[in-house]
Amino acid sequence: MIISGDFNHATLDSTLAVFNQVVDCPTRNNRTIDLLYVNVREAYRSTPLPPLGKSDHNLVHLQPLYTPLVQKQPVTTRSVRRWFPEKESALRDCFNTTVWDVLMNPHGEDIEGMTHCLTDYLNFCADVVSPVKTVRCYPNNKPWVTWEVKTVLNKKKAAFRSRDREAMKAAQQEVKHCVKEAKDSYRRKGGAEAEGTTT
Repeated sequence: MIISGDFNHATLDSTLAVFNQVVDCPTRNNRTIDLLYVNVREAYRSTPLPPLGKSDHNLVHLQPLYTPLVQKQPVTTRSVRRWFPEKESALRDCFNTTVWDVLMNPHGEDIEGMTHCLTDYLNFCADVVSPVKTVRCYPNNKPWVTWEVKTVLNKKKAAFRSRDREAMKAAQQEVKHCVKEAKDSYRRKGGAEAEGTTT
């Protein structure tokens, strides 16, 4: 609850003890008579501003002291590799043209050495075909928001800025379709992970 006004000859300190007065800067000359009472302690920070027009009262800028949860959580980074059919085909071609005996023969019966060698080579081929990218994940991002979803959202913003109604309508349909696919994909992935956990 908020009570605000010009308290020139009155105060609520004694009558409403559960309320807190947050304006702590002069609002008229050196007096603080424009007050704001709230029933939440330390809810706002007050800053004086110049009067509006010919008013003899200063303006007061009240900024909430509450920090949203999304700002309390740090931004995280993770590495992702994006696969397309053409990249899968390129990786398959890379494996088909590899002379595997050259990699395996030097290790003889050393299974561990052979495993390390093959793993490093497979990772090398994957990095050549589709390099790993580091992306920043914000706390307010939905888990199903992918690069494709962000791309179509940016297209919608561009259409809005251009004031092209037809492009805006088409972009909205594309966003709707892309979001549905992303949610379905995330749901299927979550279900598969749950099945893998139970087995």
